[in-house]
Amino acid sequence: TAQLYRNGIRVWAANLTGRDGVIALTKEIEESQTSWYVLRVEDQRGNWAITSPIYFESPAATPTPAEAILLAINNCTRFVELRREFFAHVIVTVSEGETIEAVELLRDGRVQKVFPVHEGSQMPKNKVPVTELRGEYETGCVWHPSSRKAVHFQGDCPVRDSGWYAVRLRTDASRVVTSDSVRFEADHPNSRTLSVAQLNGRGSSLKLLGYGEEIPLEDIELPSKGDHWWYPKNTYWQMVVDFGQGTRRMGGGWEGAETLFRPAN
Repeated sequence: TAQLYRNGIRVWAANLTGRDGVIALTKEIEESQTSWYVLRVEDQRGNWAITSPIYFESPAATPTPAEAILLAINNCTRFVELRREFFAHVIVTVSEGETIEAVELLRDGRVQKVFPVHEGSQMPKNKVPVTELRGEYETGCVWHPSSRKAVHFQGDCPVRDSGWYAVRLRTDASRVVTSDSVRFEADHPNSRTLSVAQLNGRGSSLKLLGYGEEIPLEDIELPSKGDHWWYPKNTYWQMVVDFGQGTRRMGGGWEGAETLFRPAN
């Protein structure tokens, strides 16, 4: 089958049973509203693939701000070797026409760490925070394309105190957006990772929560001995999406992790 979806709803399908090789399909559409389309195909064995979206924008549409926020707290190096110290890793992006004024790491609703734009990028040992591979994490941040006109941010900082952690974004349009919170317990005996990633804009939203545990912190020795790579156990995940037709949820794994996530106020 080939199935055409508009804003997450199937609007057309073609039965391709018995056909192979290159298949050309044509479907005329009329569109007057801001929307997006994807095509999904599936073979007789249940294997499937989906395209990236194609977007339509109505001339009368009002620009809608959008943002992506990611927060992860874990105890590993850039190349997932286990360590005893935990770091918060933050990524924030805003849509065109808006710039970032500040990114704040919150603990129990209070500011734990501010990443002010006016201080510019700080990259210890010339390593990009969060995403560059190999080496140890250190406190640092980077603004793109520049600290004066930032639409993208990445930052790292240590986490040592128990509490509910979240990320708060402030923009030059006076928008304030706060992510969901994750619960970090400083006295927890095991290595672990907690994360929340969320994307909002154009009437759609997507949120992904994740959790995993590894070996006890007391078993981590430096220099590393034995298996000190990150292979999480007691894993949990949940995805929450809304494409304008109501909220849908899916997930699975260790149910005990459900209490470690809290929606934004």
